[in-house]
Amino acid sequence: MTAPAIGLPLCLDASGRIRKGRSYHYVDASYAKALEDAGGSPRYLPLQADPERLLDGIAGLLIPGGDDFLPDTPYPEPVAFQPVPDVQLEFDLRLVAEARRRALPVLGI
Repeated sequence: MTAPAIGLPLCLDASGRIRKGRSYHYVDASYAKALEDAGGSPRYLPLQADPERLLDGIAGLLIPGGDDFLPDTPYPEPVAFQPVPDVQLEFDLRLVAEARRRALPVLGI
């Protein structure tokens, strides 16, 4: 029996935390290991203009934890946020919307 392919979107380091002046895709490797341990076959999904087509052949979607959603009200000065890049949020929302349209299971962390 073939392991079901589970889509795992990559996160975007648009702020240069990994290397200044560059944008990188990344994801914690433990997500892929957990999918494999559960009998799935993880498929990395890189950010691109047409995320919907990335779900072709995918049996489910795991949205990993990532950067922060900024609060509506300011926090005290020592609290620092690393906001999720707008392009990342748009990509993930489009993936989830398409997965729901296709009635695929989605796990968001």
